[in-house]
Amino acid sequence: ESFNAIIGRVKRVQERLAERAAEQRVVAVSHFGFLHFFLGRILFGEEFAPRHLRPLYQAAHDNTGITVFSHRERWIMDGLDFGGWVLETWNDRAHL
Repeated sequence: ESFNAIIGRVKRVQERLAERAAEQRVVAVSHFGFLHFFLGRILFGEEFAPRHLRPLYQAAHDNTGITVFSHRERWIMDGLDFGGWVLETWNDRAHL
């Protein structure tokens, strides 16, 4: 699967999850690679490119870790206006 094909999948999933997250809490199960692409889209937006993969994979991930993303309409931090997906917790293993 090409980089662009994976990004297409990530965009579709993010759109579907954002719709559902507006009304309810959603639990989704995924794999290491897809989570990193999901995170890459959040951090870099439309600028996310293959050159970001190596440093992004430095955010290690263990099996059965819990990663929490939330979708917010709008928030302001340090005078910057944000909206969309937020990384809340990356690969929490406290439950193990």
